[in-house]
Amino acid sequence: MRNEPQIYKAAASVILEVARETGPGVRSLLLVGHNPGLQDLAVKLASHGRNPNLARLRRKFPTGALAVIDFDGDRCKAITEGSGDLERFETPKSIGRRAEGE
Repeated sequence: MRNEPQIYKAAASVILEVARETGPGVRSLLLVGHNPGLQDLAVKLASHGRNPNLARLRRKFPTGALAVIDFDGDRCKAITEGSGDLERFETPKSIGRRAEGE
C-alpha cells in the first residue's frame, strides 16, 4: 500500500501518470481520490464499449462510487485513453437497491 498525496483532488492526467508509475508485477491497482479527476479518468480510460454502466459513469460518479476497469496486458505503463473495459460501476444507491431486493 502506498499513500500518494499528489492524486488528492488531482486532474485525470496526473492520476494517470501516477498509475503508470506502478511496477510491472502489480496485477491490480486501487485508486482512491476525489472528483472531478477520478470520474474524468474513469470515463477516459473506459470510453468505448456498450456497457450500460458507462452512461451512468459519465453522468455522475458520486461519493463512495467504485469503477472497475479491466485492461489487456499486465503493465500499468501501457494504459492509454480508451484502452479499458468498464467491468463494473457501483454506487451507494445501486448497492442499496440490490440489498433491498429490487
